[in-house]
Amino acid sequence: MQARMKKGLLVWVLLCALIVLGEAEGNLLDLGGTITFSSVGRSQYAYDVFSLSMPDSWSPPQTLDAENLKETRLTDGVSLNYNARFIEEDDRLALDSFISRNRPGEEDHDIAASRGSQSFIYVSERTGYPRMYINSTHDTKTSEKLAITTGAVEISVHNSELPFMNDRPSIGGGNLVFVSTVEPSGLAGIGWASVFSTNLKSGKTVRLSPAGVAEYSPAISPSGKWIAAAASTTRSRLENVLDSDIYVYRAHDGSQRRLVAKNGGWPTWLDEKTIFFHRQADDGWWSIYRLHLPADFGGEEEYKLSEPERITPPGVHVVTPAASRSANFLAVATRRPEFLKHVRHVELFDLKTSQFIKVTELLSPNVSYYSPFLSSSGKIIGYHRCRGNLQGPQSVSTMEPVPSPLPNLSLFRMDGTFSSFSPDGTSLAFIRDSADSALVVPAKSRGVYLITLAEKVTQTHIYTGRVFGIAWDPKRTGVMYLTAGKLFEPVDEEIHILSISNVFGKKYVTKQLTRSGTGNNGMPFPSPDGTKLIFRSGRSGYKNLYIMDAVDGEEKMLTRLTNGNWTDNHPRWSPSGEWITFISDRADPGSWNFDIYIMRPDGSGLRRILNTGPGIKSHPCFLEDERYIVFSSNYAGFSAEPISVSLQFMPQGEIFIANVDDPSSLRRLTHNSYEDGSAIWSSTRLNQSDLDRLSASGVAQSLKCNNPDHYEDVFPALGYSSAFSNRVTASSGCAHARKASMSSHGQNARVSVG
Repeated sequence: MQARMKKGLLVWVLLCALIVLGEAEGNLLDLGGTITFSSVGRSQYAYDVFSLSMPDSWSPPQTLDAENLKETRLTDGVSLNYNARFIEEDDRLALDSFISRNRPGEEDHDIAASRGSQSFIYVSERTGYPRMYINSTHDTKTSEKLAITTGAVEISVHNSELPFMNDRPSIGGGNLVFVSTVEPSGLAGIGWASVFSTNLKSGKTVRLSPAGVAEYSPAISPSGKWIAAAASTTRSRLENVLDSDIYVYRAHDGSQRRLVAKNGGWPTWLDEKTIFFHRQADDGWWSIYRLHLPADFGGEEEYKLSEPERITPPGVHVVTPAASRSANFLAVATRRPEFLKHVRHVELFDLKTSQFIKVTELLSPNVSYYSPFLSSSGKIIGYHRCRGNLQGPQSVSTMEPVPSPLPNLSLFRMDGTFSSFSPDGTSLAFIRDSADSALVVPAKSRGVYLITLAEKVTQTHIYTGRVFGIAWDPKRTGVMYLTAGKLFEPVDEEIHILSISNVFGKKYVTKQLTRSGTGNNGMPFPSPDGTKLIFRSGRSGYKNLYIMDAVDGEEKMLTRLTNGNWTDNHPRWSPSGEWITFISDRADPGSWNFDIYIMRPDGSGLRRILNTGPGIKSHPCFLEDERYIVFSSNYAGFSAEPISVSLQFMPQGEIFIANVDDPSSLRRLTHNSYEDGSAIWSSTRLNQSDLDRLSASGVAQSLKCNNPDHYEDVFPALGYSSAFSNRVTASSGCAHARKASMSSHGQNARVSVG
């Protein structure tokens, strides 16, 4: 009865979602133009999957020698490749047959043909969204240690026309098990991530996660009969830590679902009765725990679970365990206080002696290694890391196309934040800084950059320093507004709004528009006629909205627009000038609930829009059609366990578009495990020739692999600044075009509201 009720609830949620999508579809399909956005830190990830073969004579607890460790790159350097697992012989034969049946007319990929080869399944973003791929490798003994015998073959089981992502695929017992965001949760803040299982023989795919439950990191037991997964039913917190519990259920249909451990993630099986997982201990250190299932687990009788046993000591953070049925050790990722730049490394943990054995620190001590996995023999360790310059000096894409769910609307990911098109669409300004991008940016390289998109593409560094919140003047050519200072500072921090003139010339002229001594001012945005600027200021002790003269600043004119003991932020004018949109926590001051409001420029007509439930909505901006806005939000919760990638302040942040009067029109545009933000809309449609010229121009940054890995929330004992635990993000501003508005929204939440 309970199973039928759960199934009925799931059908009802999906039916409601389909009805909503159908009603909103028509008008959304008519929206055109280009949206550019940023994904925090992602441009420097450049993940590839690697493996290490252990010496034949080695066994734990013996230490390893760097000279005897042979690292091999398994993936091809295209886009990002990560979260891999090895595939056993029988399972790869079944998968090869499944792929051949589902790709008629294509040549047989024969992934299992080469004896002695090692097949693996992984996630790649080569088509724009994280999807599942299969490769088979052997040692080619090339100078760059690249081993590939087959091309990357995508494994597709969903026929959805809407975007989605996959994560943590694995194969066991004849089933392909994976995470997908293809189905909305229907609940604000609850992740869309659900576990699915595809029977490789029948080709039938079933959802295993119940309605209203987000699930992550599924692991298949050695027999293939059971799945352990991290499940969450709570709204995402404003941190990069996922609240989840460990559940076990049948691999083929999700039945016999049992809670086996509270507060845990990233489960892995040693045998049919032993599960390891990571958890933050009461002393603050992330550690590995061991859980023994009772002998009668899986039966109809009530059973009593033993308390999980902590097996790794304090003093070192240990996460993402991987077990092998043939080995008495785990592969884990560690972070130790002594590691330079707070990197993480892969180590082995001997289950008999409780000793750690160094692995990747022996190879490259200043590089981070992620998500280890083991072969069934335990003799091969896999992981992903930034590939560096294995293929020679590499650059990152300044603009990377991402598939759009709307046929007339293009999406591009920027290598930079706060992007803003010039009114005529021929130039694009953006920011490079450490605070908002999670990259280590040298002081001399911080600031505002300008790319011209003419026949000859050029890039100019027009302002050096800490900066955020840029916008173009819609009437005065070559005039831009910016916020000079650091993000997420308190209300009394001296931060000012500047104008920059003659940005297309050789001599730029800057002018401070806010008075000294007025505290934290930011997020300027001009009225469509170019005469006024709306901005937020903390001069009263709370961040409220003000309007000042666009040319001479508040010395000429200053009007207070909102007044209260709450936070108002991210103000934007509509293209017609009739409305202003902004976010506010006025319904519950000091809470983490920021809603979108609109009002007239004189403060009248105030109302809340798009009430989709509690959470954060950030940087709303009108499109040319003022019925629609784009914004970022944590509405869709976590899409993956955030610990498998580098620092993400708010990985729940995704980009949405909606009709201001119709919450049911909400459409999610991005699906990934990063913080997406700094989005801007332009009427300009960029084409492939534009991207080709941009790529060939030489303006792109070189690949540095310089992403820090200091999660304050995940690794608190390292003493990383907790300043961002009181903030809500600030990101890009909108820009007006002569014939259409250029709107944008910002990165979701870091907390004091920019």
